[in-house]
Amino acid sequence: MSQSQSELAELSHAWVDDSPDPECIFTFAVPESTPMSEAHFPGSALLPAFSQLGAVVSRVHRVWPQLGQWQGASSIKFKAPIRPGSKVELRLTRTGPGTVKFAFRVEETLCANGTLAFAEPEGEAT
Repeated sequence: MSQSQSELAELSHAWVDDSPDPECIFTFAVPESTPMSEAHFPGSALLPAFSQLGAVVSRVHRVWPQLGQWQGASSIKFKAPIRPGSKVELRLTRTGPGTVKFAFRVEETLCANGTLAFAEPEGEAT
């Protein structure tokens, strides 16, 4: 999933201290031009869904390395395009032993959200 990492320049990340569930927020800059964003919809460039999901999965494994392989997704909704030049927030919330919710926002606009399932780490099965 290295393509998504090359399309999003990570600016920062931080843990949310007042959240009831473990939560981390990443901030990215989407470059003005990338081969994948230009090719996806010529004349109306956007960050493709597979690049967004790649960024989510790689960041989940970075903040929760004990989680196993990505197994599937549910309730994923792509609500608004993420355009080149955008500053994007990715919020990850660990909601269960193998479950992580994500949300992409550009300013106040929710662009994509959903829930990903990962193989449960040893000793955390419910």
